[in-house]
Amino acid sequence: PSTPSPTSAPSLAPTPVFVCPGETMTMTDTYGDGWNGAYWTWFGDDGQGESGTLESGSDGTACLGDGNISCITVYVSGGDYPNEVRWWLTDGQSGDAYDSVTYGDCPKPSSAPSLAPTPVFVCPGETMTMYDSYGDGWNGAYWTWSTKEGYSESGTLESGSDGTACLGDGNSTCISVYVSGGAYPSEVYWWLTDGQSGGAGDSVTYGACPLPTSAPSSAPTPAFVCPGETMTMYDSYGDGWNDAYWTWSTKEGYSESGTLESGSDGTACLGDGNISCISVYVSGGAYPNEVQWWLTDGQSGGAGDSVTYGACPLPTSAPSSAPTPVFVCPGETMTMTDTYGDGWNGAYWT
Repeated sequence: PSTPSPTSAPSLAPTPVFVCPGETMTMTDTYGDGWNGAYWTWFGDDGQGESGTLESGSDGTACLGDGNISCITVYVSGGDYPNEVRWWLTDGQSGDAYDSVTYGDCPKPSSAPSLAPTPVFVCPGETMTMYDSYGDGWNGAYWTWSTKEGYSESGTLESGSDGTACLGDGNSTCISVYVSGGAYPSEVYWWLTDGQSGGAGDSVTYGACPLPTSAPSSAPTPAFVCPGETMTMYDSYGDGWNDAYWTWSTKEGYSESGTLESGSDGTACLGDGNISCISVYVSGGAYPNEVQWWLTDGQSGGAGDSVTYGACPLPTSAPSSAPTPVFVCPGETMTMTDTYGDGWNGAYWT
């Protein structure tokens, strides 16, 4: 019989599926409920690395690396049911839980390789992949995720063309994600692990979210993003800092103080990002051994410690370890102004 003619011209450009530029791992679980705490980890000879898992079901694939790393080591941990875990790589190597292999142009090891390298951080929530088409970061565009319980967090792609962020801890049933515009919204793109994606000004929800009774807002209010340096405060006993205070001050004489009022942890925003050099000091309080803190730039300390950050000149003498903290109002602060600038001239607050 003759072949029938097509009813229409075929598409000249079918949508291509994702092609892994590195090594593809095929994962299977014999019971069919995912790997239950078993994780794969790859790490290259250049220090790069990533971890992941088979979240659910009986099989899946993962893309390991970008094809530009000369030697990669792959390790799979055990999880709750290691006898159910199987995996294969494109080059034909395979294994089970606790197995490791190398591929690429790898030097011969001088000793037997470790069977359990330390895995890199695995996001317990949803991973966002951020991309900037120009390659200079998001320039004022921020992602914000928020939960129906009222908790939220924001962040950005500080620089470069791509990066990842971990949204949530996996314990929130429904999360909304919104990405603002910034200076160059046409350069901003992002993807979530569950396949949802967008650009500047877009928002999505994921998790067990109730059906909305009306159309969702396309621009939820983003959480506060600190324009300066963020301090993370910790109290090992969990009852706040008990009269220990942080104080940041500038060489121009401006300063501010605060504390961890209660609980085991919290954050504070130091400065507005427009100050070239800032000094930070944390006093002792009633229980100085309970006090710990960290700054965004990696510096940290305890009660009685001080650091500087920014473009600070080298000191000509040892800096004071205890700048005088400014007064912190325990109640309500009133800001007073006088339009003429000569005080209130007999007017009093009571």
